[in-house]
Amino acid sequence: MTRTNNRGLSLSILSQRARNKNKRWESINVPRLVMYLVLSIVGLMLMMIGRAISELSNADRPITREEIQSARISLSNAMNDHKLRPLRDIDRNNPNPNADRPITREEIQSARISLSNAMNDHKLRPLRDIDRNKYTVRINTWRRNDLLMATVKHVMTCPNVAQIQIVWCDKENDVPNELMSLTSPNGNSGSAGIVIEKHDINSLNERYRILHDDVPTYGILSQDDDVVRPCLAMDIGFYRWTDHPDRMVGYDTRVHMIDQDTNVWSYGYLSSTQKRNEYSLVLPRFCFLHRDYMDSYIEHAPKRIYQTVDKEFNCEDIALSFYVSALTGGKVPLLADKWAMNSMVKTNSGSGGISNSYGHKEKRDACINNFATLLGLKDAYAVLRQGRGANEGAQEKEFGILMASPIKSAAGGKYLAGADVNGTKALEVKSDTVENRKRLYEQVEEHYHDVQATTNHLRGHMALLGLIEDTEKWKERWQHKEK
Repeated sequence: MTRTNNRGLSLSILSQRARNKNKRWESINVPRLVMYLVLSIVGLMLMMIGRAISELSNADRPITREEIQSARISLSNAMNDHKLRPLRDIDRNNPNPNADRPITREEIQSARISLSNAMNDHKLRPLRDIDRNKYTVRINTWRRNDLLMATVKHVMTCPNVAQIQIVWCDKENDVPNELMSLTSPNGNSGSAGIVIEKHDINSLNERYRILHDDVPTYGILSQDDDVVRPCLAMDIGFYRWTDHPDRMVGYDTRVHMIDQDTNVWSYGYLSSTQKRNEYSLVLPRFCFLHRDYMDSYIEHAPKRIYQTVDKEFNCEDIALSFYVSALTGGKVPLLADKWAMNSMVKTNSGSGGISNSYGHKEKRDACINNFATLLGLKDAYAVLRQGRGANEGAQEKEFGILMASPIKSAAGGKYLAGADVNGTKALEVKSDTVENRKRLYEQVEEHYHDVQATTNHLRGHMALLGLIEDTEKWKERWQHKEK
């Protein structure tokens, strides 16, 4: 009985508590609660407005004399440090940064005008005595200091090099002290002076932008930091260039391939060049050209080409080779002798280059096709004559279609002329008044096996430095570093 009475009492107490709780909720005045919330929000907004007004009142305070003086100093610094560069043709064209979109007729027309301007504004300066005996080596580099130093030290031993230019586009890293020491008279034991060009823009276009006027020669050997050749091989290409300074003279050939159904061009690697035994462009990783072509490219290269090189970090070699061909009526570059072409020593520091990047082949296919279209190398700008009278195309006659040229050799394969130049004889039998050149040809002809040995010696030297891939020294140096 007692347990039953206790259970009833507990239920009675719980019921009473529930009734009291409901009464408390019923007693709350909802309109008052809403009003309280609204007033709180309004108060917070007024506080924020007051703070903003306070900040505005601080901005409206009178300007002090010290602030005016500081602003004047800042403007003076801006005027001194940031001179506006003059506009080039590419800056005056339609500024569309999308390099992948289809090429428009207006862009083709603009490119043709740019080339016409280049032909009118940049006549190649005639060679002087120094230009027939000396040349400048321009080395493009990017964070491969070991390769760069080995290349520079080798080039310094070449007697016909007048100056070595280093294209430095790395703003995040300093030029190595070892290289800086070579720029001083006491640190340079070679015959060539060394100039380090520090560029503000990291772009492959910059390798063609010469920043200083003190360039001793018109002949430029454009070179990458991971490619070296014996001095004799360098000289043989140089002397071929002095015969034809309006052309590029290269060592590394490539060819464009054409889809006959679509007329779309694609990029052919060295294997395609060798299989077809023909070429249509050379790579500026090792080639001679007139420095005026570099200035012309920077000022007059079509905007789409310039943008593509900037955006893709690729194709600057195709761009320059095609650009010079366009300015010479569609002519292919010339080549050094076969033995000189085969003398390349490729160095490696254990890191992959641009050619190992994702989509490399696809990018170069697009570059070949688009650049040829923009430069008129596909049809000599016939696309611009569509729908016009036949006589209206006469003004395009200075432009020519680029056609692959056979790779021709003579004297048992030692010598290679590439494209014929007005039927000139092979280099080894060509007479010349330059004494250095005559001695070089005699040395090549009489001591051909010794000349070949210079390549093996150079390769052996680079191997000892651990810069030839897959050699024991290379594995010790770079694979250990990766671990």
